[in-house]
Amino acid sequence: MILFLSFFENIYAFADKADKNYTVLERVLTMVQM
Repeated sequence: MILFLSFFENIYAFADKADKNYTVLERVLTMVQM
């Protein structure tokens, strides 16, 4: 679980630096919710 959270933190940081990847982040979050 800790690795999973750190993985998400890395994605958020990456999305912050590159807004183009925000749509990818949204898709990942949607998949996780399902």
